[in-house]
Amino acid sequence: MKYQPPSFNIHYSKFTIQLQRPIPGFKLKYQPKQNSVHSVNSVQRRRHQPRFVVSKKSIALALTLITSAVIAHESPEHTIHALDKYQKLTPPQLHQRALAHRATNNLDQAIADLKSAIAKKPNNLGYQLELTRMQLTARQSTNARHTADHALKLATTADQRANIHILRAEAYQLEHKPKDALAATQLAFQEIPQGEIEWFLLRSECQRAL
Repeated sequence: MKYQPPSFNIHYSKFTIQLQRPIPGFKLKYQPKQNSVHSVNSVQRRRHQPRFVVSKKSIALALTLITSAVIAHESPEHTIHALDKYQKLTPPQLHQRALAHRATNNLDQAIADLKSAIAKKPNNLGYQLELTRMQLTARQSTNARHTADHALKLATTADQRANIHILRAEAYQLEHKPKDALAATQLAFQEIPQGEIEWFLLRSECQRAL
């Protein structure tokens, strides 16, 4: 079946917003007199009872979330195609498209999208960690270390710091610097002494390379 990207139909008499390919039983209604948006399911629609109310200012966010829910069930190519139609993407949308690009092995574009997301939300630790992993996959070890160093400043828990140290160790390992990789691994163990199996393997590899 030919792919049809999500779109919206707006009827100005009642300002009804619907997906062209709607989620079954789901509709958004804007009622001007009440200045609110209602989500009504098929049962409640008969009773004219709204399931929940969203402020008028949240219309754009609601539409974005619905679009994302539909896109989430599509292939990476369809996700990219759907998001490319937006002139300006939000950080979550940029992150979503970056993951889709990674799934299609387009790491350069995935990294570019994540950098754009980080430019808009520089203190988002999740984006920083995702970028570090993609840079490691692309064998951009120096960039990965720099990103990890910035992420380390944002970490607030021992688990976060430990995992960032492991990412730093992997970057050093790509650069054939076993001593620095071992030091980074030891910092991870200082944060979480019990460690994980992968950490023990990484430490053993670093020790053998010395």
